[in-house]
Amino acid sequence: MKRQRTKYVEFANLTFKGLRRTDILREDKILKFIVTVNAEFIVKANKNDAFKKIIDKNYATFDGQIPYFLAKKQNSNAIIEKISGSDLIYDFCEMAKNKNKNIFLLGGDEECIQ
Repeated sequence: MKRQRTKYVEFANLTFKGLRRTDILREDKILKFIVTVNAEFIVKANKNDAFKKIIDKNYATFDGQIPYFLAKKQNSNAIIEKISGSDLIYDFCEMAKNKNKNIFLLGGDEECIQ
């Protein structure tokens, strides 16, 4: 059974479009909103339609080990990588450094701002 490059996979009632690191890191002229989806996000998205739409309409990656394993098993023909946000940030920093670009991060706890 040969694995294929697909643009997206459906898993746990969600659409995942960030299947490979190269898809995420490819420079496009459009703004990319990336959601690194773990098991908790899957549960919350299936209870909250607005959150589900955010995941479905943007680049969703498999962050959690269990969702990643189950998605690979369910979509055995697709090429899927586990891409966690804690790893991805280093890729973005390296890319920005090499291209003399800036990075803007939005979010965090109020405690981090102080």
